[in-house]
Amino acid sequence: MAQAYFIFNGKRSSDFGLFIQKHTSYPIPRRTYDPQQVTGSNQFLSMDNGTYEPIELEFHCTIEPKQGESVEEIARKISRWLRPDGGVQNLYFSKDTDVRYRAVANEVVTIDTSLGVFGEAVLSFLCDPRRFLLSGEKWLNSIYPVSLQLRNMGDGESYPLIKLGQNIGGGDYGIALIKDGVKKTYLFERSKNNVLYIDSENLLVYNDKNEEVFSLAKFWDFPKFPKGDFELEGIDLHSVSILPRWWRL
Repeated sequence: MAQAYFIFNGKRSSDFGLFIQKHTSYPIPRRTYDPQQVTGSNQFLSMDNGTYEPIELEFHCTIEPKQGESVEEIARKISRWLRPDGGVQNLYFSKDTDVRYRAVANEVVTIDTSLGVFGEAVLSFLCDPRRFLLSGEKWLNSIYPVSLQLRNMGDGESYPLIKLGQNIGGGDYGIALIKDGVKKTYLFERSKNNVLYIDSENLLVYNDKNEEVFSLAKFWDFPKFPKGDFELEGIDLHSVSILPRWWRL
């Protein structure tokens, strides 16, 4: 049976001889609320912020050095690799193959090198409460007449990356999202840009030269993909490509 490993910041733990032996149970993300006391009463209202707190994953690993390497040497390499100053990175687990985590190495809790030929480590990661489905990280495409029937089977609204092709009309262009018969449009002024990207997760609009061009947008709230079935239509648009970024808790 293959030993479990993880991938963080583009590197496999198995490349360091680091293998997962025990994984703590996945914690249920906690919803965030703001308590509001009712004036003149002991009662309070719980105002839902619509967000979740980060979660912490901790697991126990063994360190199995390759021939010619010492446990101490590998431990130093692991510590450098997992330094939290590297910022938020992608985190994958070999036994959880359909999702991606966004995490920062919270800390290397302990590395025990006293066992001689092998070592032990306890690692901790602070993670985005959302587990991103890899099925939502494949480009979906449509060309004129642009139309996509979509289904968000995740646990909440997703924040997609949308690539708009050329404007084929004489005026504003963009997309419309249609849910339960209600249409919401996201339009741009006509421009010389061949391609525009709408990154709803990071609140960015940029062109194919990576230049920020939000000034062309005629909207303030970025498009979000609702749960369930909905439709995306193009407006005077040659083509569209989307990364849905579906997620689950």
